[in-house]
Amino acid sequence: MKRPIGAIADCDRAISINPDSAQGYKFRGRANRLLGKWVEAKTDLATACKLDYDDTANEWLKEVEPNRIL
Repeated sequence: MKRPIGAIADCDRAISINPDSAQGYKFRGRANRLLGKWVEAKTDLATACKLDYDDTANEWLKEVEPNRIL
């Protein structure tokens, strides 16, 4: 992902259109993770897994959880 800030804006729009789409939360979580926004990343990735479990999103969530305490 080369432009995480742009990706977040795109995902925000996608989520506003379809708030039940796990993909928007998954990729917004990834972008937040790349920017070091650990709390936001955890929230988005957990939501993505809740809506539609995904192994990749779950792995990213495991990487984010220890960092959100920092």
